[in-house]
Amino acid sequence: MKKLNSILLVDDDAICSWINRVMLEEMKVAQTVACINDGKSAIEYLQNGCCNPDATPNACPDLIFLDLNMPGVDGFEVLEKLRETKGCESFSAEKIVVLTTSMHQKDLEKANNYNVYGYLIKPLTEAKINGILEGFMERLQQKNSEQKEKPNNTLPPDRHSTDRPAGAVNPLKENKLK
Repeated sequence: MKKLNSILLVDDDAICSWINRVMLEEMKVAQTVACINDGKSAIEYLQNGCCNPDATPNACPDLIFLDLNMPGVDGFEVLEKLRETKGCESFSAEKIVVLTTSMHQKDLEKANNYNVYGYLIKPLTEAKINGILEGFMERLQQKNSEQKEKPNNTLPPDRHSTDRPAGAVNPLKENKLK
């Protein structure tokens, strides 16, 4: 299985984050595994790394495990804030796996409304990670192959199209003084 560049764990439970980080590192599924312990910091991190056009290409994590039940800014508020943030249009909630203790159907439905990739009940296990990664990598590979198949019809920013619709007038030729 191909290795991800980075995974982000967002969970207010430091022990849970540490256990999950160690497990992910030992499984060698990503080059880096980062932890953030509150929703507000997660929003700032993701806005700066995923929604900022000046950010480096690898600033946005490939996969995010997001806890729902956090004090202050909870997981749903993180999802909502990212949805509302200008510049985050290209950020995909499909990179997010909700990792929670909540077994409430309403939370599952609400998470699905944000188009998250998955919804897992804690604890995170190797089997759950492998299941998520298998599907995630297949989808990523499919998206990449679809992008390669699409023709690139856009011109670089320093170029302009000279194509005109049929019957269009070329102002430089038609408007000469006679």
